[in-house]
Order: sequence, then structure tokens, then C-alpha cells
Amino acid sequence: MHVRKFCISLDDPEGCYCTGSRLTGRILLWLNKTKDIRGIKIKFGGKAHVSWQNTEHRNQFDERKRSKEVFYSGRERYVNYEFFIVGGDHSKISIAGGYEQAYPFYIDIPAGIPSSFRGKYGYIRYTITARLVKNWIFDTKEKIPIEVYSPKDLNCYPSAGLPVNRKEEKTFFTVFHSTQGPLIMNASLPQTGFVTEQDIPLTVQIINNSSLNVDSIEVKIMKVTQWKVHLPRSDSRNVKTELANRILPGVSINETKKFLEIFNCGHFYIPNLDACSIINESFYIKVKACVHSIYRKGIKIKIPIMFGTVPVCNQQYRNSISSYSEFGSNYDLTSSLPPDWNPELANQFSTLSEQYISIDPPPYSVAISMPAVSPQYYSTPPIQTWTSPAVVQPNLSTNESTTSSTDKPVISYNKSAETAPSAPPQYDN
Repeated sequence: MHVRKFCISLDDPEGCYCTGSRLTGRILLWLNKTKDIRGIKIKFGGKAHVSWQNTEHRNQFDERKRSKEVFYSGRERYVNYEFFIVGGDHSKISIAGGYEQAYPFYIDIPAGIPSSFRGKYGYIRYTITARLVKNWIFDTKEKIPIEVYSPKDLNCYPSAGLPVNRKEEKTFFTVFHSTQGPLIMNASLPQTGFVTEQDIPLTVQIINNSSLNVDSIEVKIMKVTQWKVHLPRSDSRNVKTELANRILPGVSINETKKFLEIFNCGHFYIPNLDACSIINESFYIKVKACVHSIYRKGIKIKIPIMFGTVPVCNQQYRNSISSYSEFGSNYDLTSSLPPDWNPELANQFSTLSEQYISIDPPPYSVAISMPAVSPQYYSTPPIQTWTSPAVVQPNLSTNESTTSSTDKPVISYNKSAETAPSAPPQYDN
């Protein structure tokens, strides 16, 4: 083998990058002896893939059931471009052997692409592929995955800072007459947008005018991951995950109770999947008043919420947290509904808490709970000097190559002009 070493070395050892930032790295090449090559090509790609199998039963003409495995799939591609950092398709350059050489490169990650994601039925994946284009034998390839993180600013969603109030009531009937009155349940939030590890103040009010006791009140915060496929036909699957749950005390007949409960879902990964149409994540709070009866069901309320990485500015949320800190949970509130909220507050941006902001580029394990900040990149480590008689540098304006002689060529390629496609993503065949 003439190639002793050919690999991709990223300046960030964790391989985690924010959308809109710059990825820098080097291609390390070590040949056993001097050889002529066409060049070194870099490819940056990102795609989403969803698939599963179903066993379908169909009746044949002879009235017998036959089972058949059907494969469902859906794909999207968000970025796919490649370029030469040394040489070209029709070039011929000589690379000296006997020592390791480094070829630096950088890639501007486009904004607007979804975050890296993986789950039960699919993934969103980004990769960097380096190819040593040879003249004498098959090309040598090296591929590595990278993590791309797209921040989700809740202030960009108008509904995230608005309060919500839901009301449900139910009258229980017997065979001959109805009960005394309806069972009424109210549930409200000061806002619907939250970040991980942020307190969620939920107000629940039960007015029990019926003749049945409410045994308990169940509250759950659920996450629903939706997967969609398009071939051979459109279909979808949902995966539900419970993030938090709590059981509140019951309410007796002709009794009214109001609770203010603070929920905290802890730390979990929040991807930005707005640009993906085959994978989606949604959240909701489910409140259920449980009635002990075989033939009668209680009432329940579902409140959609959303999670992001940059908290929303909302004064009413701060007031709810202050009230909880002063009085504690399960206290009787004086007002049945939250006070009128001023929509102008949604357009005001205050200084974020220290727990959500940083001046340094956050690693992947920390960035998932931080807002989008301008990353600070360090200078490229010094590279080893080599001698090359001829280096072919691509001319980006005319798509032609020019040959020049140098002792230490540093070749880079700027793809900042290429951003995420504005048209809908194309599916792979």
C-alpha cells in the first residue's frame, strides 16, 4: 500500500458545531513514497432518514390470507456539496512520501438546517468525507460524523410568550335524573414556551358541583416524536415519552380547590426540527380529574407547550414563580384566572440569566441547554512544512485551475455563499 495514513482531523475534538459557525480541520496524509495524485476532495453532506417495516395481510383470489413484509421509508437532504482543497479532476500533482503532511480546510455550516437527531425510526445525520483521488488505483476515502446543533429561540415564536387557559366541564347522568351540577376543571399557564430545567407553573382549579367525588388529579408532561414516511405510501408513527408526572389530592362533593404546581422536566436534548418535514417533536401537559366509577369517566385537558434553548421574556411568568416561592404549592389563589397580560412584553428582551448564556463556544453536552451565542474560534494549529513542486489551486470564479510553485502552500475553500436550499428538500431515489 502506498498510502500509510489518510484521515480527517478536526480542530474541535468533540466534533460539535452550531449552525452558522465555521468548521475547521486538516487532512493528514502520509505516503510511503512520492506519488502523483489528482487531488484531495472534501464532501459535506446532511440528510434525514426514516424507515420501518410492517407485516400486512392481504386476501388472495382463493380467499386465503397472505402475509407480506412492506418496507416504508422517507428521506430528505439538506446539504450536499464537495470541493477540492488540493488539485482537481483533471490535475496531476506530485506528493512527497516518507512523512506526514497536513492540508487545512474549513467549511461554513449553513444556517437554517435542522439539528442532528436520532431516534427509534430514523435520524438526521451530518458527515464529512475526504477522498484521495488517485491516478494509479481506487480512491482512498475517509468519513467521519459531526454533530450540528441549531438553537431554538422561543422569542421567534409569538405564541410561546402568551398565556393559555383551558376549561372543561362534564355533567354525569344517571338512569332517571342528572346529578346536582357539572364538574368543572380549569388549567392555565402564564406562557407556553420553556427551556430545559426551567420551572413550569401550572394552575389547576376544580369546581365539583356534581354528586361524585374526584379521587385524584393526574398531571403529566408528555413528549411526542412523530415519524413520517412517503414510500410506498404516506404513513406516520408516534412515540410518546413521559417527562414528568404528579398526582394531586382529590376534591370532595360541593368543594372547590385550586392548586399551583411547579414542574421541572430536568435536562434533556432539544433539537430544532423546524426545517425537517419527516421528523417532529411536540409537547403537551395532560391534566385529568379521576372519578371512581365503573360507567363514568372523568374529564381531562391537554395544553400544548414547546421547549427551546433561548428563554422567552415574560413578566407574568416571573410573577407566577414569585407567588409560588412566597406561598408554596397547593394554596388557595384569590383569582381564578391569570391577570391580563401585556403583549408588548413579548417584544422586550431582558438580560438572560447566567445559567443560559456563555461567551465561549459551548460543547455539545452543554450547548443543548444554552442559547445561541457567537462562537469564539481559536487559530489553526501550526502545520508541518512540506515541499511540493507543483500545487494546483482551483480558480473559483472561472472554474479553471492554475499551477504555481511554492514551499508551503496553505489552501482553503470558502463555502459561505452556499446556504441551506430555499426550495423544499428533494427526496433520494
